[in-house]
Formats: sequence, C-alpha cells, structure tokens
Amino acid sequence: MLRRFTSTVTNRVDAKGRVSIPSSFRKVLAAEEGEENLVYLRPNPMGEPVIEGFGQSFLDRLAEFADEDPTFGDYDSVGDLLAGSIHPAQVDEAGRIVLPRDLRIVADIGEEATFVGQFTKFAIWNPAAYAAWKAENDEASRARLRALQAARRGAS
Repeated sequence: MLRRFTSTVTNRVDAKGRVSIPSSFRKVLAAEEGEENLVYLRPNPMGEPVIEGFGQSFLDRLAEFADEDPTFGDYDSVGDLLAGSIHPAQVDEAGRIVLPRDLRIVADIGEEATFVGQFTKFAIWNPAAYAAWKAENDEASRARLRALQAARRGAS
C-alpha cells in the first residue's frame, strides 16, 4: 500500500471549484487513520502561492509540533498560522474535492490544478506557477542534494 504522496498530476477544475485528487494520492489518504474521505487543505504557511494538502497523520504531527516546541514563543499566533487556516475537505464518490474559493485565490487556481507529491503532504499549484517555480528551484535543489550526499559520505 502506498504510504507517501509521489508524482505530479495536472487535473481540470470545474466551474464549482471541484477537482479530482490523483488516484495514488487518494490511496495514501485512504490508508490514513481518521475520518474516511477527508483531506485537509491550507495555504502555504510561508506565503508561497500554493495550497498544501494532507491527511490525518500530518495534521497530528502539526499538533504535536505546536504543543511540544518551546521555541514557538507566541503559541496563539503560530497556532493560527499552522492550524487556523486549515480547511477540511470531503472527498466525494468520484474522488473530487471542492477547493475553497479563498485558497483558489491564494494559489491563482483557474481551470487546472497541478498536484505535486511531497512524501508526507502534497501541493496544489497553478500549473504555470509550478512550472516557473520548478525551473527556478530545480538546480538549487540538486545542489542541496549533492551537498547532503557528500556530507553523508564524509560522516560514514
């Protein structure tokens, strides 16, 4: 059974804001504990123009992180940033969710949405914005991976 969100898929968004979650993502969500057919959506907390989607286990980790990290300082404002903007979304029998209007505005989602797996969560992008972000960030990501690999080889 798949336990991680992987792959990139672009799907159509209908006039009501409904979009199909990729079937491989639905399998990951179905394996989660918690309410069946539910996904959680929020704007990226760092202000990127993207929607984050996740299941119950990621939500539980967010709560643990917020509850246990003494460096948060102002618990209420961080809690608001991490949890206050979360939208639970019901997955219908066709595998669709309704993307809330405020999240579609934040991510500039129009007629299509690109789902990008990020292992424990997934991102929902405007396809053109994702292509631009990817072009800008891929080489820096490769450089970070090379540095990480070199550091691991040096530590062994």
